Amino acid sequence: MKFNVTSTKLLANPDETGWVQVHDFTPGDNLKIEKRGRLIALISMNKKVAGVRQSLTEELGLGREILARLHEEYFGNLEGEIQERLEWAVVKVTNEFFEKGVVVGLGVVVFPSFGDSIFVVGSVGVRVYLWRDKAVVPLIEGQTQVLSGMGKAVSGDIYIVGTERFFNTYSVSDLEERLVSGQPSVFMELMGPLVYGGEVLGDLGLVVVKVDQEIEIEKIKSEEESAFEVEIVSQPGFDLMGKKGVRVRVVGFIDKVLGFMPQQRIVVRNDTVDVETQKRKQQAPLIGFILIIIFGISVIFGLRQRQVNTKRQLEESRIAEVEREFNEAKQLIGLDMGRARQLVLSAREGVMKLKEEGVKNENLESLSAEIARDLGKISGVYEVTSEQYLDLSLIASGFVGDRLDFSSEKMYVLDTAGRRVVSIEIGTKKTKVVAGSDYLNNAYQVAAYENRGFVLSSDGIREVTEGVELLIKPEWESEKVLIKAFAGNIYVVDQKEGMIWRYPGVRLGFSEKQAWFGSGVKPNLSEAISAAIDGSVWVLIKGGRVLKFSLGSQQGFGFSGFSESLDGVVDIYTSEKNKYLYLLDPGKGRVIIFEKNGVYKGEYNSAELSSAREIIVSEEERKLIYLIGEKLYAFELKHLE
Repeated sequence: MKFNVTSTKLLANPDETGWVQVHDFTPGDNLKIEKRGRLIALISMNKKVAGVRQSLTEELGLGREILARLHEEYFGNLEGEIQERLEWAVVKVTNEFFEKGVVVGLGVVVFPSFGDSIFVVGSVGVRVYLWRDKAVVPLIEGQTQVLSGMGKAVSGDIYIVGTERFFNTYSVSDLEERLVSGQPSVFMELMGPLVYGGEVLGDLGLVVVKVDQEIEIEKIKSEEESAFEVEIVSQPGFDLMGKKGVRVRVVGFIDKVLGFMPQQRIVVRNDTVDVETQKRKQQAPLIGFILIIIFGISVIFGLRQRQVNTKRQLEESRIAEVEREFNEAKQLIGLDMGRARQLVLSAREGVMKLKEEGVKNENLESLSAEIARDLGKISGVYEVTSEQYLDLSLIASGFVGDRLDFSSEKMYVLDTAGRRVVSIEIGTKKTKVVAGSDYLNNAYQVAAYENRGFVLSSDGIREVTEGVELLIKPEWESEKVLIKAFAGNIYVVDQKEGMIWRYPGVRLGFSEKQAWFGSGVKPNLSEAISAAIDGSVWVLIKGGRVLKFSLGSQQGFGFSGFSESLDGVVDIYTSEKNKYLYLLDPGKGRVIIFEKNGVYKGEYNSAELSSAREIIVSEEERKLIYLIGEKLYAFELKHLE
């Protein structure tokens, strides 16, 4: 977008008086971005005005319904100009819910992806103000119908979209005093203690949006095209907490203290001074000194108490912001999962920071537990603790696993140094040493399909049987290939030749190799580090790129809904029985899950994964298993629920 837009919001928690939600949405579709831009909307409902008598869950569901309808009306039709479509959407949605007996407030700001215009629309119950030249002026207020406006860019302008409750509670001077920095985040830090320090009602909220391009307000119009000019009136405020304010308060306090001190009586009689007066004169410095000490102590304690109160209010403000993000994330489930994930992860980070700072708060602990419980459902991010699945050293002394593969509920684990292979049945954990050092010379990899296991060694590919029979002699460099078994065939991914060789299975072994790629297909496989087969062949390239091949040709494939780097991914796993792709990223201690069309599904985080190098997954058993040395670890798959 041409505009550099920053925004922040302050919302009360829903209660019996009403609720407020804020939605910041940029379409993922390039055409929608071009035609409709970025939309920031504030939705509110005052229950007294609206006449709603629903449970809190039903009311929050109503908010989602309103948001979904706004999306449909504004983004669903790309014909017409932005302002025209935006007015239509707000009028249509507010009227639609009014007919259902629900009065809602809608305030919307739209930033196009081109040009220098900005659009604002407000319905009944919402006001829009502009901060410019250190003064706040109203753009939309006191309306009895939907009003809209369009402006051009002026550097540093800040839009304030809020509910009637907010603007009825706080004056223009309250806003101006806290907008001096011109930064929305600072404004919210200063407003937070003020708002949360008093009575906070559910229908109080606002969103503050700053643009770094110029905005010149041209007009505000109703549906009948009535326009009016906005006059900026400066209303400077006086801050009692500034230096001048503190001096005034201190002087006033001293005057009050001196008012309570006894008056001195001095009598002069022919060069003789009254004894009583003399005693008082002698005591006056001491009394003054004591009063100064008392005053100093009271000031120190007062300042200390003020600091404690301010700190507590700031903490409560931050906790309320985290709770707001968490609640908004829950409302976006099924509607905007990308935004829901962003919000809940931000809420989790906020909780972690507060705890790291040593904040002790009952609401914080409760919120932390709720986020941990719902994190996976909202974001797809699951924090798991792995459990030991099997200790291989109990099966064979000194066994240290390096490679593993899995098919038809049977897993094969290879100890390359010890030149041994162990088979394990996933369901029963029944184990067996199926190949020893007599037959495995310089073993590199293991592959499995159905009830058969294969080992790649320096002298070729052997099947894991009692005799560990050599079936395929190498026609490639064993150190520069990956092997996989599928549907009775052996597939060799040749990094050097940029080819996948297929060895068709026959009755007594395998026939001669065949080039699996069609004519002219020659991808760069020189940095292939892992592969998986489910009918298609998936090849993981160093750096996190995944190539998909089907029927001998390369298919278009990429990931969506996930913007993080995949540089640290070292293994890929899937099968014809699994619905998802699984990528192991040990550097970040996680396994990332994608649908087979590339759409992000979620991830599992576990500290133990940082030492893993290969994984296998049985969605049927709902387990992910990985190998670390002589031990296998596992955790339950929760994203399948």
